Amino acid sequence: MVASHKALPASEARPDHGERPKSRRWKNPDPAAVAARTAELVKISRHKDRHRQIERLAPHLVKFLTITILPWEKRPANYEVEALAFRSPELARTVRPTLAAIAREPEKYLPQGPEEPNKHHRNRITELRSRAQVEDRLVYRVLAAEAAQRGVFLPEFNARGRARKRLADEYPERFLELVREEEDLQAEKNEAERHKRATVRRADRTPS
Repeated sequence: MVASHKALPASEARPDHGERPKSRRWKNPDPAAVAARTAELVKISRHKDRHRQIERLAPHLVKFLTITILPWEKRPANYEVEALAFRSPELARTVRPTLAAIAREPEKYLPQGPEEPNKHHRNRITELRSRAQVEDRLVYRVLAAEAAQRGVFLPEFNARGRARKRLADEYPERFLELVREEEDLQAEKNEAERHKRATVRRADRTPS
């Protein structure tokens, strides 16, 4: 028999009128809070030796990366502040080598718990390495955008990106044809996403 929601603790009781709790989504944080956290992390990582910079910043960055693995609804209220701080131009040049160190030796930064099963630990290691690689691509784009403001193009992120650029230079007509195809596919995808969000909003407003 399913228990009535009246028997549940107040924190677990279902909302009245069958309303669904709203999913957590990105919220633009207070710029002052982001600036303060960025300054704090810059101060923490500041050292004349690059290896010491990585050593100082790594624990904070690993903590942030483990948060990015969580579903949105489980991420803490200060998630956006942390994200924008680590992705800030002021910190990006220290974050990138730190991410590389974490991806290279994730076991060093995420040790196995005393009673943690080996499989669970391996999964956590795989997730941490993957998130470090994803974050590195994001931070690289922050640096690329900063360079673009000075009229400078950074090289493509990896060998595949550089190869794509060479193909675009050597076969511009085919490249533009593919770009148009991808733009059409992206437009269709965006329209499907808008339709999906509209359906969810209507469902949220409709009492069960």
